[in-house]
Amino acid sequence: MPLRDISYVIHIASTPDQVWQALTGAKALQQNWGVIHSKWTPGARVEEVSDSGKLLWQGEVLEAEPGRHLSFTFDVVGSGEKPTNVSFDIAAPASATSPHEAVVRLTTTQSGFAEGSKLMPECARAWTEIMSSIKSYVETGKPLPFAWKH
Repeated sequence: MPLRDISYVIHIASTPDQVWQALTGAKALQQNWGVIHSKWTPGARVEEVSDSGKLLWQGEVLEAEPGRHLSFTFDVVGSGEKPTNVSFDIAAPASATSPHEAVVRLTTTQSGFAEGSKLMPECARAWTEIMSSIKSYVETGKPLPFAWKH
């Protein structure tokens, strides 16, 4: 079966370190995604739990280069689908920016979906919301007002 990927690119008026903190900091993650636990070092466990403490997905950190790159496996509990890989790449934008202004390009990729995956459309929708909320959070200090319940 062919594999499929989701890729989402945004630009954030910020520094690589601030974007890294939004992707790995417990407070930022809770406000923009959910309750996610990890030490964010290669080999460390990563997991999201619901408001009631139920495990929603789990994985293992594959690579962690602060301010540059983070990747981990993503296995949705009870989905019956094989784990996928999630990666975040933080880089300079392709276009020039105004002098003394910080802008980063954040590329989010989830790869390894099997053809016909039932999770893929839901993940594609979720990434646009999560990354948009992270962008707002980093730039303004406020996440988008999604009423996510897990």
